[in-house]
Amino acid sequence: MSDAQVVALIIALVLGAAALTRSALGFGDALVSMPLLSLLLPLDRARPLVALLAGTTALTILARDWRLVRFTAVWRLVLGAVVGIPIGAFFLHLIDEQLVKVILSLLIITFSLYNLFRPKLTELKSERLAVLFGVISGTLGGAYNTFGPPVVIYGTMRRWPAENFRASVQCYFVPCLLTLFAVHIYEGLWVPAVFRDFALSLPVIFVAIYAGTKLHRRLADRRFDRYVSVALLFVAGMLLFSSLGGAEGDQVRESAPVESAVGDGG
Repeated sequence: MSDAQVVALIIALVLGAAALTRSALGFGDALVSMPLLSLLLPLDRARPLVALLAGTTALTILARDWRLVRFTAVWRLVLGAVVGIPIGAFFLHLIDEQLVKVILSLLIITFSLYNLFRPKLTELKSERLAVLFGVISGTLGGAYNTFGPPVVIYGTMRRWPAENFRASVQCYFVPCLLTLFAVHIYEGLWVPAVFRDFALSLPVIFVAIYAGTKLHRRLADRRFDRYVSVALLFVAGMLLFSSLGGAEGDQVRESAPVESAVGDGG
């Protein structure tokens, strides 16, 4: 196999692992895939790839499970995100990105550990705070493409059953992803190489979505909160690692010899 073929295979496997994670739990794909893809590709190639993966996975799940969506919460979350996205975009260049991500990671870790050991004390009884969580999610997404954690925490605190949790989170992500697609198009990130890499990965992605759906159905509701809390710990750890190791990752990408083999020219 040539270097380009090896890299294409690795990309497919990374995207497959991310799709498996998202289809099983409803989130976590970006923070599984981005640190790994950033070692192989420039961020301008990795970002649209992960966005395409998220959109494909979300729509595949919703095509089957849209009736399970908690629309009374989702529209409030989306309303908050619409307010939060421009706030995040405005503050993007005013606040240190690494500092924000470190703080976010520590907050997620604190919540997850708290929810694992004292779960009965973190339940929300109504949807009244959905808009606030949507604003926080939109602000983080508008600044750093990190929409997921606040919404996942909200669904956990509302004690959504596993099936409603996954479907509702995907429904919330769709308008966020459409906004992200528009931003990527504006930035000129949707180049032929991105679609080529994604197309080559599609067979692995669909197999992973199928396997993740099977795994999701095996997760009992009474234990789902614990699975989500453990997954959030992993996500926070990856986010913390990528934040603290960002400079090192940039150096690795700059020195990686595979870029010439998988560049836009083919």
